[in-house]
Amino acid sequence: AIKMAQNIYDASSPKMEVLPIGQADKEHAAELETALEWWLKRANKNGVNEPLRQALHYSCLQNRVIYQMDYLPFWLPKERKSWSKEQKDAMKRSSFCITSHNAQNVYYEFGKYGLKWVAAVSVVYAQDVIDYWGVYEEGESDTSKKIKSALSKIKSLAEDNDEQKFILVDFTSLDSREVSAFPTSLETASDFENYDEGSERIDLMDEKNDLGFIPWVVVEGEGTPLLYSIHKSGAWENQNLYNTLIDSTVMRRAVFPILQHTSPTGKQLEVDYSGEQDVLEMMNGEQASVMSPPPIDPALTQLANTNISRISQTTGMRGLSSIQISGNVQYAAVQAVVQLHMSNLKPYIRTVEKANAQLGDLCFEWIKKAGAAEVYWNDRKKGEGMKDRGMGGTITPDKFDPQVLYIECTLIANAP
Repeated sequence: AIKMAQNIYDASSPKMEVLPIGQADKEHAAELETALEWWLKRANKNGVNEPLRQALHYSCLQNRVIYQMDYLPFWLPKERKSWSKEQKDAMKRSSFCITSHNAQNVYYEFGKYGLKWVAAVSVVYAQDVIDYWGVYEEGESDTSKKIKSALSKIKSLAEDNDEQKFILVDFTSLDSREVSAFPTSLETASDFENYDEGSERIDLMDEKNDLGFIPWVVVEGEGTPLLYSIHKSGAWENQNLYNTLIDSTVMRRAVFPILQHTSPTGKQLEVDYSGEQDVLEMMNGEQASVMSPPPIDPALTQLANTNISRISQTTGMRGLSSIQISGNVQYAAVQAVVQLHMSNLKPYIRTVEKANAQLGDLCFEWIKKAGAAEVYWNDRKKGEGMKDRGMGGTITPDKFDPQVLYIECTLIANAP
């Protein structure tokens, strides 16, 4: 069910829309839309996984989408010649970094008007901390020096233990940004709430949040996750039990005794395999009869089929995976059936769309704070306010006001 929902994203692309404020703003709005799509596409290709695609997975699985966005130029020296090789390589891929978080590892609090603070808690290996934060240690700022000092301690611990792990706590509010690493042997972060206040900690960052915003997106969907009712009703556990019973019974009866043999002397049954056909060799008084294994109770199989049907109907995925078209059916009718079955996924798609729209807001918040950002036009269609494909440009803070921007995102199917 989750995989099928993710496949929808493979056949769709996020369409970003910036509402123009007045007639004179139409050209700027079209330019900002193109820039926004370019930035998100670049950031989505960066790293091992695609964060925008992961969002739909978490939306279905947990009914929540959580993004963290970073803007690398904000942390780098203004002069390009001062960049390290690693920083140049990172900037070549994307200036924006998007991380899609598992909601189980993120704590947050909302006020009446929005997000108040976010804290990501995860268990990571020392090398993961070094790889992620290493790009920020180059530079002469106090923040860079602190990160460099912290990473040297982490590297020292990693030299003594290749499997050294840390509980990494990344806290952000409107007032502060704190990142600390706690050496641990835990496998998960679930026990961190009970950690000893005196535990050793390595602070990578502990300073004021000068951004003026929280670079996180936290969106909760309406209703329940896609698989909620399956777990709540016990259908998942029941189905595993039914399948185990059926499979075990079938395997056991696959080696069921074929012959029943009796002998007055206790002699074992002998079979002659030397001829064209196997022959049973029996003496006087011996008897052999063929046995048939008893059939599996049909009630058990019916119960399993009923339960799996209930699971499929609950998720709404059964209709999408088994649509059968026969006869002369109009194309519009087929599309109507597909859209009807896809309506089960609309709440989760809307959650992703809302999160992506807020991600767009963050892009402009970062640029307003850090300065201009480059963009290249990659749309083959030319429209109002558009440039030729392949032409570059720059989005400067004077071209927009984050306080009045209205951004929407819609997942548009690439094909029917």
